[in-house]
Amino acid sequence: MSGMDYYIDIEAYCDFVTKQKGGVVEEKLLEKTTNGDGKTITKETVSTVPSTLEVNAVKYELISMLFESLMRHAPEGGDNGLGITKVLKDASLDFNVAFNTLEYYNIIKTYE
Repeated sequence: MSGMDYYIDIEAYCDFVTKQKGGVVEEKLLEKTTNGDGKTITKETVSTVPSTLEVNAVKYELISMLFESLMRHAPEGGDNGLGITKVLKDASLDFNVAFNTLEYYNIIKTYE
């Protein structure tokens, strides 16, 4: 592999833009049945489930914009063998900010 082999760590991205809502959620289920005498019997069942994930909309939108900028402003025709330092030196500010931010938060990584 050359010095420019990067990938997006999907797990890191998901961890960055989501958080677990605290605690558990109670779900109540009411079942109504009729017995032999015609009386309505109501049975309530309560179950608890872990809370769901919550997406941080600001982080999601910001990271989406960084990805878009990274793809739109990526330098073309460079020598991949020279490494990212050369590419960043010659790249636009948009690309540099996007790349450096994604790398700082370990969302974009190099193959090892």
